[in-house]
Formats: sequence, C-alpha cells, structure tokens
Amino acid sequence: MKGLEIVVHQPKVRSPKKKEPKIAAVSEVFTFRQEELDLLFKVAKHERETIETLKRRSIRLYDLEYSGRKSTGGHHGSYIETCAFSAWLPLSAISSLDWSTSEFADLSDYPDMALSGDWSGIRDTCPEGIWEMFEVARQKLK
Repeated sequence: MKGLEIVVHQPKVRSPKKKEPKIAAVSEVFTFRQEELDLLFKVAKHERETIETLKRRSIRLYDLEYSGRKSTGGHHGSYIETCAFSAWLPLSAISSLDWSTSEFADLSDYPDMALSGDWSGIRDTCPEGIWEMFEVARQKLK
C-alpha cells in the first residue's frame, strides 16, 4: 500500500514486509489488530488519505481515531490540494460508501436527513446506531 504511513509517538518499528505501510509505533499499551489495519488502509486509500497519527479510543475492535493529510479536489490532472483531517474509523468507513441509501438511513436516528444526502443524519446518530451502520459498511468493504 503505497503512500500510507502511520506515525505515532513511540520508538520506531518497521514493518517486516516491504509492501506493508511503515508503522512508527503504538501510541498506548493497546495494539492494533490486523483486520483493523486492513480496513483502515482500505478506507484511507479510497479517501486519498495519508495517516500521520493513530490511536485506540477504547478496547472495542475498530474503535480507532486517526488524523493526517487528505487530497481534495482535482481529478485527471487538475489542481489537487491537501488538507489536514481527523476521523473516527466507523464514520470514515460509512462515509466511504453510498451512505444516503435506505440501508444506512434506516439505522440512523435521522433517516429523512440521511436519505436526502445530509451527512449529519448519519454523523449525529447515537453511538450504538453508528456501530450498527459500521457493521453494514464493514461487510460491504470486505
């Protein structure tokens, strides 16, 4: 996965495989499971993101928060700009798909907003509703 790098705040550790992203270290006592990293890298590649920091929010699987740089605009040679971003993996995975469908909207607290294409209908849903939508997104991203 070219262009993907995780940089956190501990001594450097290199990935043993050449094609794997470089991992600087783990920010806390927690470790990251391979399936979490695989999904994170898939979403980041789709969203044109370079990851600079990664941390675990809880012991719950996939409860990861990350930040870095994201390419915006420009396709087919036109101007491309990068900007800073931060994201929570469950919402980022949902946003990488067509989330304004009834499949996601029916699980949100604000289905009409979600169906009309208003991201806040997804984003402002209660945490357990977001986790339910995330499970749908995770299955689609496999």
